[in-house]
Amino acid sequence: MWNDTLGERNVAGTALQSLAVGVISAVAVVANVSLFLVVLNTRHLRNESNVLILSLSLADLLVSAVSMPITMATIIFGTWKFTRTTCVAVGYINMLTFTASVQSLAVISVNRYVKICRPSKFADIYTYKSVLGMCLAF
Repeated sequence: MWNDTLGERNVAGTALQSLAVGVISAVAVVANVSLFLVVLNTRHLRNESNVLILSLSLADLLVSAVSMPITMATIIFGTWKFTRTTCVAVGYINMLTFTASVQSLAVISVNRYVKICRPSKFADIYTYKSVLGMCLAF
């Protein structure tokens, strides 16, 4: 953060922002990796619906492991210290993961709707093959 009237950085604000981003990033990485471990190591949790949850978790994991640390470094330094290629790559990853998250949430919502309102059709629509296709589509 910059103090426009003095032209100096607000060290306390910068420290607070970088600490917040760092904590959120670390908790998100641990939580999403834990989710993968639990679902993949628990047989009855390995179902079509949870594949969709893992897809959302993967998008969140990429944001917290790639984008957030670079954002934290930029907050700390007060300027972009990386290459133009890194800027383009991080921008691409941000948009890709944002889009994947939104699409995952939409597919999960439809999945829950079909499960509740059209239970007789659920098993026909949500096979492993179709769910993997949905995940790969976004």
